[in-house]
Amino acid sequence: MPYSAFPDRAIPYHLDGTVIKLINSVSGVVKTLSAGEMTELNDFDYTQIIVYPSVPTYCVTFFPELRDISAIFAFVLRRNLDSTLTNIPITELQGSADTTNGLDGTWTNATVAEYPPAVNDLDSWRKNIKAVSGLDGVKAIRFKWTLTTQSFYALIIQHLYGQKTAGQTVDDILFLDAEDGDAEFAIPQDFGDRPAGTSVQHQIKIKNASTTLTASTVTLTVYDANDLIRISDSSSGPWETSMVIASLAANTKSDVIYIKCETPAAPTPLGPQKPLIGVTVGSWV
Repeated sequence: MPYSAFPDRAIPYHLDGTVIKLINSVSGVVKTLSAGEMTELNDFDYTQIIVYPSVPTYCVTFFPELRDISAIFAFVLRRNLDSTLTNIPITELQGSADTTNGLDGTWTNATVAEYPPAVNDLDSWRKNIKAVSGLDGVKAIRFKWTLTTQSFYALIIQHLYGQKTAGQTVDDILFLDAEDGDAEFAIPQDFGDRPAGTSVQHQIKIKNASTTLTASTVTLTVYDANDLIRISDSSSGPWETSMVIASLAANTKSDVIYIKCETPAAPTPLGPQKPLIGVTVGSWV
C-alpha cells in the first residue's frame, strides 16, 4: 500500500553516539540501554526491553549534538495483573537544551496534536508517525507513560525524525540524491511498493561537508537484517554490504554510488522495511 511521505530524516540514534537512560527522581538512573537494546528500540520488530519502575520514570534520550526533532513513533507495553499484555501510549514528551542528567535543566513540553497509537501492526511504525513541535535545538528529549501497579513495563519502539540543529557538527558526511541534482536527502529514500522477486536501483553520492578537513577512510555500511539492500560503485555490481572510499577532500562529492533494492521471490511475505546505510570516517585531517 502507498504511505504518506516521511516527515523528515530518520535519526539512527543507535549508531550516532546517542545515549538512552531510564531515570526517575527517587532512584536516579534505573537503567542505561545497551547498544543492542538501542538497536532493538530503533528497529520495527517490537522486541520488549523490560523495565521495573516503581515510581514515574522518564525514558531520556541524550543526543551527541543539538537536534531538531519533528516527529516520533513510540509506545510502551504493560503487563497486567492477570498476566495479559497491553500496549500503552507515551505521555509528556519534553525537550531540553541544557540538561546534564535528564532531570535538571529547563524542560519544555512538546506540542503534540496526537501521540502515536500503541499499535504493533506490521506497518504501524510506518503509517502512525506523528508530528511534534517545540523540540528544536534540544540536547535531550524525554517521555513518561501512565504507571499503575503492574509488575513490569517494557520499552517497545522509539523512532525519531529530525536533523542536527544548524551549526552543529560542521565536519560531517552528507548523503546526496544523484537522481535529483545532487540535492541533500531531506527524507529517507523510499523505494515504494515493490512486487516480490523484483529489483530496482537508485543513485546517490556522499559529500564531505567540512570546509577545511579531508575525510580519510570513509566507510559505508549497509545495516539490513533482511538483506534487501546492497551497494556498489557500478550499476552491474558486484553488490556488497560495505564500501570504502580512501579519502574525500573538503567540500568534495564522491562518484556515484548505486543502491540496489531487491525483494525476495514469492511467497515470502512483504511489508515495509527499514534498512540503513551508515557512514563512518576513519580520521579528519
